[in-house]
Amino acid sequence: MNNTYKTYKIDIHHHFVPTGSDNSNLAAERSLRFMDSHAIKKAYLSLSSPAIITGNTRQSGESARMCNENAAMLKRSFPDRFGAFATLPFPHIDASLKELAYAMEHLKLDGVQLFSHYNGEIPDTDCYGPVLDELNARGSIVFIHPNEPYQETLQDNPAYLRRAEYSFEVSRFVTASLFNGLFETYPKIRYILAHGGGIVPFLSQRISRIHYLKGKRIRWGKVISDMLHKRNKGLEFLQNCYYECSEMMDDCFIPSLLELTSSSHLLYGSNCNESNSDDANMKSSQLPTELFYLNAEELFQ
Repeated sequence: MNNTYKTYKIDIHHHFVPTGSDNSNLAAERSLRFMDSHAIKKAYLSLSSPAIITGNTRQSGESARMCNENAAMLKRSFPDRFGAFATLPFPHIDASLKELAYAMEHLKLDGVQLFSHYNGEIPDTDCYGPVLDELNARGSIVFIHPNEPYQETLQDNPAYLRRAEYSFEVSRFVTASLFNGLFETYPKIRYILAHGGGIVPFLSQRISRIHYLKGKRIRWGKVISDMLHKRNKGLEFLQNCYYECSEMMDDCFIPSLLELTSSSHLLYGSNCNESNSDDANMKSSQLPTELFYLNAEELFQ
């Protein structure tokens, strides 16, 4: 491992491509070379977008199972180097509940990955309630990753290119979750927002007020209660999220993020196998030290 760094790193945002068992060691070797060259002690594996979506429940379930089995195999082979987030066959509820139980209880994966939308539908209490209930009951760590635009006509539009749109995708999930009461209804879920939550830190005061809306009406009871207690409950929900900072670790973004939440809620991510940025080379002297390893160790202990 590279010893020129003052401290090691734990990588929360590390993509892998599921392969057959014959190729799993090759995939692991590539990741381990990357990790060793960037002082990364441990990486938590997840999929990149697009999410596993098919119109067939069986096929979607089989794809999720293959991904989870492959991640578990790498974790078993290198227990000190890899953790993993489980993949669920959303939007199929019964299949997702089955896979969640298998991934957590049998495969012993560390958390769950959800995407910012599935077929254009952002996970909410109405459509995905049973799965969210189970995640909440387990106190699960849930990694929110952006998905690609649902409409194919947008995918080639330069205004919707990944590098820009991913930040808005995560922000839309957060905004919808405040509006739909997701954070309020499932308080035991520990959310990790990819890419620093997108534009949320810059607009946190405005976005947080969406918590007081129900449809087009203002929920005056909550407004009055928070005024009496001198608090902004919507802002508290945002402060309680964890923010994985890949592609966002610069002098402009990090101060804004620290205005929103404490340094204990910042997590390091390399976005390995996806990003061309130089985040993996960021030295701890430039950012809060706990971002690189301590916060992740405490979250996953």
